[in-house]
Amino acid sequence: MDVEEGPSLPFGFVKVEPETNEPDLSNALNDVGIAPLRAELAGLTIVSAEDVPNAVVEVSLSLRAGSLDAYQDVSKMFPSAPEVIDLEDDAQLAALARGMKNDKAKVKNEGMPLPELMITKYIKFFGLCESGTPKDDESRQVMDQTVRREFLSNTYGGNPQELYSVPKAERVAEHGHRVFVCPMLSIHPWAPQMPGFPGLVFTTRPKCNDDPWIEDVPFICMAGLRPGKWLYVGHYIWKGHGWLTKDEWRSLSHSVKRDWINYIVERPWGISVRMSIRLRRRLGRDPSRVEVSRECARFEKGGPLDDVTAEEVMEAFNQGKEAILVTGLNCEYYDFELQREFVEKQEEWYTTDAGRKYAVGDGPKPKRKRKAEDTGAARRPKKRKQRRQPSESSLSVKDEEVSEYDADKTPPPTREIPSVYNTRGRNRARTTESD
Repeated sequence: MDVEEGPSLPFGFVKVEPETNEPDLSNALNDVGIAPLRAELAGLTIVSAEDVPNAVVEVSLSLRAGSLDAYQDVSKMFPSAPEVIDLEDDAQLAALARGMKNDKAKVKNEGMPLPELMITKYIKFFGLCESGTPKDDESRQVMDQTVRREFLSNTYGGNPQELYSVPKAERVAEHGHRVFVCPMLSIHPWAPQMPGFPGLVFTTRPKCNDDPWIEDVPFICMAGLRPGKWLYVGHYIWKGHGWLTKDEWRSLSHSVKRDWINYIVERPWGISVRMSIRLRRRLGRDPSRVEVSRECARFEKGGPLDDVTAEEVMEAFNQGKEAILVTGLNCEYYDFELQREFVEKQEEWYTTDAGRKYAVGDGPKPKRKRKAEDTGAARRPKKRKQRRQPSESSLSVKDEEVSEYDADKTPPPTREIPSVYNTRGRNRARTTESD
C-alpha cells in the first residue's frame, strides 16, 4: 500500500492507492483515520485531509473501478466533513481557467455557470495545465479553422453524432486514428475548446466496472463550438475522475441540466442511470453496482425501460442519489500537420457528392425572391409566433447524441507526425506507435 504526500496532490491531501485490483482496504483506511467500508470500495482512490483526521474531502475513480455507490457511502460517513482548500497558486489557476474559454463558441449567457473556485479546484485536483502550441499569426489562422462532423465521419469513419466516435478497423488501418472524442459545449461547458488548453468532460456512470470506455493513450479531441463548427484542439489524455457534488449539479445552468436529463431519459447511454432509479424505487434502497449491472444486461436483451420519467431523473440528481462523472483532460501534444490535413481535406470533400451540399450550407443562404402580385398590393405582414420558453419538465434534444466508448482494439499502424507540440511547448518530431 503506497501513501503519497507532496505538492503533486491537491489541497494538502493524502492519497492512498491499493496495489491490487481487489485489496482489503481496512488497515489502509484505518491508518488515515477512515473507518472500514464495504468491499464495493475496492479499486477506489481515497483522498483525505491529513490535518483533519475524520474529513473525507474527495473520492476519485481509477480507470475501471469504483462506483457512485461507494462515493455516497464515504459521504454518508462524514456528512459534515469540512473541505480543506489551500490554493497557493490560485491566481495562476484562475488565469488558466479563464484561458480555457473560447470566445467563438456559441454558448448561452448561462452556459458556463460553474464558479471559478470550483473550476480551479478540479484543475488542481486533476493536475491540468496548458500545453505548448504555435503562437505566430500564420499558424493561428490555420489552427482556428473548423471542420464539420459529417466531413470527419465521411473521411475518417465513426459516428457523426457520438461523443466517442470510433471508426471501424479498416478505416483505422488507413489513417491510424482509433477514436475521436467530440464534446459539444452545450452539454460539456468546460470541455477542451482552445488548442493546447485542458478541459473537463461530464459523463454518466458506467454500466459496470469493465466498460472499456477510457484508455490511457492520447486521442484526438474535437471541440463542438457551434453546429457545424468543430475545432481540433489537440491530442488529449484522461487525467482523473470524480463526481459532481449535489451543489455543483445545482449550480449548472437550466439549459445544461435540461439537456442532460433529456439525454438520460431518451438515449442508450443513460440506461444505467434510469435502471438505478427504477431499482431504488422498487427495492426501497440504493441498489448496488452489481444489481444495476445485472439489470442493464437484462434490458439490453429486450426488457422494457419506459417507466422512468424526466421528473424522476431530475429529482434523483437534485437529491444527490445520482451524479455526473467529471473527468479531467490534458493536452498531451498538438499535431499542427494534422490540423492542416483536416483543413485541406475538407476543401477537397466540399467538391464531392457527399460534401457539396454542406459547402453551400456553411455560408449565408440567399434570400428567396417573392413574385409580385397581379394587383400590386402590398403584402400584409404575418404575425410572428412567440417562442415558448422551455421548462424543467419540457425537455428537448438539440445537440449530438453521447454514447459510451467501445473502442476497436485493432492496433493502428505507425504514423509519422512531422510537427508536434508537446506539453513543454517545444517543437519536436514524434512518432505515435500502436499501443
